[in-house]
Amino acid sequence: MAHLELTADDVARLLVAEGATGWTVVTMGAICAAESGHNAYAVNVNHAFGKAWHRSLDVGLFQINTYWNPVQKIAELLDPQWNTTIALKILADAGGPPTGYMRWNAYKNGMYRPFLPECRDAANRIGVKV
Repeated sequence: MAHLELTADDVARLLVAEGATGWTVVTMGAICAAESGHNAYAVNVNHAFGKAWHRSLDVGLFQINTYWNPVQKIAELLDPQWNTTIALKILADAGGPPTGYMRWNAYKNGMYRPFLPECRDAANRIGVKV
């Protein structure tokens, strides 16, 4: 399986390049770490038992779901920059921080929390004020 692992600093730079600031860089970085392990080529298959119609993939850094985002092409979502663009669009469309973070299971279940210190340090290293 293909693997393209980015660092926390790389992800922070991608987020900043797409307009994220402050704690959004930290929180989205931690969500990314929990969702994909910073692997831009991460793909997970979803299927709901008893619901054959609900088959989908979670793709890329932010594990963008193809069921909820059907217009996004899988090949494009494997691009780290585009995946970050779509993640921040999903965040904004869901009301922005903090409400929009609920679009990611890693946020809802708290799995992002252990990655907050690493992502805060990465944000600080690249000059983001938090």
